[in-house]
Amino acid sequence: MNTADLVERLQRYLGEQLELAIAPVRPDEPLIENGHIDSMDVVRIAAHLEDLLGVEIPDQDVSDENFGSLERIVAYATGRGALD
Repeated sequence: MNTADLVERLQRYLGEQLELAIAPVRPDEPLIENGHIDSMDVVRIAAHLEDLLGVEIPDQDVSDENFGSLERIVAYATGRGALD
């Protein structure tokens, strides 16, 4: 999976599973800061990312720093070596 695929899948997940009203979510859109998601949603997104990419995400990595926007999520996944 490449970064564009991941962004598309996460946008779809945010719209369908979390029923996020902004569609599509821009990659640089601050999700937590703008009140689109809360801390429980971040945990759900991390679990979805684990399933999607087949990686384990340590609890301490589930933060605004790593999951505060689609760009941050992609950067985190790239840093974990989970993308092509």
